[in-house]
Amino acid sequence: MSHHSGRRTGRRASQVVSLLLFFLLAGIDALVRLPARWRARLIARSRAVRQERKRAERELRARAQEFAEAAPWGPPVRTELVDRCSPGGGRNLFDPNPAPRPVLTCVMRIHLHFLADGPVEDLADGLRAEGPELLTSDGPDGDGRTRIEWTRTVRYHTVWGRARG
Repeated sequence: MSHHSGRRTGRRASQVVSLLLFFLLAGIDALVRLPARWRARLIARSRAVRQERKRAERELRARAQEFAEAAPWGPPVRTELVDRCSPGGGRNLFDPNPAPRPVLTCVMRIHLHFLADGPVEDLADGLRAEGPELLTSDGPDGDGRTRIEWTRTVRYHTVWGRARG
């Protein structure tokens, strides 16, 4: 066996050990995250969050009705309510002093879809979205109809934590 083949074998063994260590750390990190996800699901289904969700939905629907009644192009052709609780990002196991970050964020969004005859600019004089609202339009299409979407988003629950488990 030559001197060079011994170095190659040593280098290869070092690469294998490094790869095994990487997979071991990744597996440990995945196991550490699993309980946090279960806790996040339990929090999202808790009584307090359900009450916050109901309050957020009432407020969103009330504002949507207010907007729809003021809209000059008539009632919405479709109303869509989206509710989502999402876990926060990953953690840095090597940071000795991680910054607080959201572990769980719950957001509700309502969309009102309208169809209007003609360009929205001609119809929406004085009608504007407020705060966390978005008013978008697409058109007019071949039939002269403009699709209009009004969206309002509310964050109704956030759980803060540290970036380390």
